[in-house]
Amino acid sequence: MPHPTCDVAEYLRRKGAKTNIIGLARGVGRRAAQLTKSERGLINEHDLALFVLGDFLSCITDAKYQLYEDLEVPAIVTGGPQCEAIPHAYAYVGGIGRRAKSFHREAEFSVLDKVVGIISRALDERREELERDPLCVSPFRVMDELTQQIPEIGESLSPTPITMHLDGMRIKLPYDDYFERIRSVKFIEGPTVSDVAEITPSYMRGYVILKVKTKSVAGFTL
Repeated sequence: MPHPTCDVAEYLRRKGAKTNIIGLARGVGRRAAQLTKSERGLINEHDLALFVLGDFLSCITDAKYQLYEDLEVPAIVTGGPQCEAIPHAYAYVGGIGRRAKSFHREAEFSVLDKVVGIISRALDERREELERDPLCVSPFRVMDELTQQIPEIGESLSPTPITMHLDGMRIKLPYDDYFERIRSVKFIEGPTVSDVAEITPSYMRGYVILKVKTKSVAGFTL
């Protein structure tokens, strides 16, 4: 039967999320359920992960946890069966599973609203963590400096040349070509981007991932 992943992702987009869908290389079956290194790395580049699983509770609780048990970001899991909680997941939402048709009834959308509420709670908790140890500079200020000093960002054909995260961003320029220029972008106070952020190649098309350091790591704030 059809999988509801696209319906779920589209609903989240309507609520303001920027989503990427990943079809796992070996997510099918109990013994074959696992992530590749690149899949795990790509998921960890995001603020959280939502796993849309199937209809068998024993498979969800006894096997599929291998997909998300050691992720660095919160993992929210959905499936068909109703269950209070499952191991290693931030939260579980039942009533989705595999479906023969799209979501179109009010009761069905209430399940998606529950998913949205849990995602919002997880992100709010992350924001509270950042309040206790704040970022050394706002990611939006970093974005402003990058767009002003690297004009190629504005010339990108992507609809979102920079995708913002809670603690950084994905810059849709080739890492190998732009790493030195990005790290050398300078703030009026003196520090460069390399002083305030970690810059690594993205698992998505070789783009740039920039994670802003916290005040405790950088030792200063801007």
